[in-house]
Amino acid sequence: MAAREIISLSDCGLLTRRNAMRWCGQIGDERFDREVSPYCAPRYIGQERFYDLDDLKAWKRGLPVDRLGRPTQAPVEDDWDRLRNDLHKNRRNQARPR
Repeated sequence: MAAREIISLSDCGLLTRRNAMRWCGQIGDERFDREVSPYCAPRYIGQERFYDLDDLKAWKRGLPVDRLGRPTQAPVEDDWDRLRNDLHKNRRNQARPR
């Protein structure tokens, strides 16, 4: 059996959050969240966030990332939405005929 070759993230065009912050010019956490994250949606592999290098390049050039024609991941449902949906599905909270 041949051993599997490990592909580095840079070959895939994915950067970890820390490397993405370095690539954007050594910016800090708060600035990255404020200026970059709204335009470059992370890709999740397990629990880790990775940023696509093409999205970061487009952000740096000032182009809107959604014009690239790439599908983005569905937004994550927050806890309140999840609770609200669970309550609507629960029979006890549905209207009962009289």
